[in-house]
Amino acid sequence: MTLLENIQKFKLDLLIIFLIILSSPLFFYKLGQSSLASFDEGWYGDISKNIIDSGEIFKLEFNGGIYNDHPPLGFWLQALSMKAFGENAFAVRFPAAMAGLLSLITIYFLGKELFNKPVGLVSALTLLSSPWFLYRARSGNLDILLTFLFLLTLFLAIKASQSKKFLIYFVLSFIFLTLTKTMVPFTIIPALFVIFYKSKLEIKDFIKPIIFYIFIIGSWFLIQISYRDNFLERYIGIGLPGVKGESNFFENISLIKEYIHSGIGKWFWPGVCSVFLGVLFLQKRFFILIVFFVSFILPFLFSQKGQIWHLIPTHPILILAFFGVLNTF
Repeated sequence: MTLLENIQKFKLDLLIIFLIILSSPLFFYKLGQSSLASFDEGWYGDISKNIIDSGEIFKLEFNGGIYNDHPPLGFWLQALSMKAFGENAFAVRFPAAMAGLLSLITIYFLGKELFNKPVGLVSALTLLSSPWFLYRARSGNLDILLTFLFLLTLFLAIKASQSKKFLIYFVLSFIFLTLTKTMVPFTIIPALFVIFYKSKLEIKDFIKPIIFYIFIIGSWFLIQISYRDNFLERYIGIGLPGVKGESNFFENISLIKEYIHSGIGKWFWPGVCSVFLGVLFLQKRFFILIVFFVSFILPFLFSQKGQIWHLIPTHPILILAFFGVLNTF
């Protein structure tokens, strides 16, 4: 590929990113007009304010007690936002809104990597029509940050499977993902195995990244255990709420269907059908999406305590699957 061709492709990517950025008013317009909603927005905003007041970045506090229901990354970002914009509703919601916009850019690059640029672009624009994605992107919560980091980690894993120079970026993204919410980030692991299966990398290439990941995440775990003796029990309990073997699977499947359908709107049936149709192509790019989708919803089969916003990370996957199948046909 000539230098001129590379420049032309880079210019096209910039043009597409610019087109995506034109959607930013959907995320930021009058973002701070309404007061923080009870319960999570006010709760998370107060925790982030305490980081600024105390200077403690690892010991999160709420109402005079230790808070470790979720890891600290989302609260760090809210605290930084408060330092930049003041202690107000806009600052609390800004990280989620930015993560929403970055999710569109990331799904473009992920779709481009798995299929082609048109699939990436139409997937990004279609994600804007997911009601709950856009709604939570304008809320001071962690769901859209989680969704963005899922997409980014998948994209960087694919790039790392092609060239080991991307391994450090992939590991950093996976660390940030792990530090965003409790337990659920680990549902990406089966998809990562699919990505790296028969890749150009050798086992020795993974040793340093794994050690680095364990050091960072392990250090955070040890710090939290020093603050709270039952931290691990709490971590699992929050991450797998109400999970039990005797759950009614049919009721849980119905609940999952209702939540995803209501959350993503008219793209539910095209997306779900495409996830399973993708198996017929026997292509790795479809198996990445299929395995992630299945592994992500698996814990919800054993619990009725999931919520509609917990399933937002499936929305871009279903949209990518649909346009990927359409493109392949």
